[in-house]
Amino acid sequence: MQRIARKLEFPEPQAVATPRTRCLVVDDDVFDRAMLGRCIGKGVTEVEVLEADSIAAARAHLDRVRPDIVLVDHRLPDGHGTEFARELMSDEAFADVLICVVSSVDPSLLDPAVATLPKDALSRVGLTRMVEEFLERRRLSRASADGALVADFGAHVSDSLDAAVARMLRTLRRAKSGARRTIPRSAMNDLDQLEQMLLALSDVRQRVH
Repeated sequence: MQRIARKLEFPEPQAVATPRTRCLVVDDDVFDRAMLGRCIGKGVTEVEVLEADSIAAARAHLDRVRPDIVLVDHRLPDGHGTEFARELMSDEAFADVLICVVSSVDPSLLDPAVATLPKDALSRVGLTRMVEEFLERRRLSRASADGALVADFGAHVSDSLDAAVARMLRTLRRAKSGARRTIPRSAMNDLDQLEQMLLALSDVRQRVH
């Protein structure tokens, strides 16, 4: 009997898109805008650089997209970059956006509440390090399931340890279920380890009782 080989066809794996980092550079000097764009473009992978020559142009960009980083000069044709930075910092929508003034003005003369880099001494390495450290801190913050575990623990800190551990386990499992496809595998591994630690603590409490 002739054996008929059936060709099995499997769907091609879908490529997972790597989220791009968006950086908005606000500076009325064409050379300085290009310099900042080159610095961050060479140092940070998968970055999209947007340019604006005024605060008004920056606002137009912000109406369409939400950048991860805003680098703004202090002296602009339609206002001071430091004041614009303070405005963005006061908006909750920009709570997880890195906002920094990059200016040739002496930083000691500017608002100390705003992060400032001296343009004259700016280096690609320094700028890249600042951006990468910020992105890593934000990644870890987002991976914590928006602080649900911390909030749950704080709300019930006066309760018995057994009840608190049980609630934390339920909160953790809900967070894992909702974030499994949206956070990096390394962060999910951390949550798995936390669940194992809570289970171990619960087991110890049961033995004590």
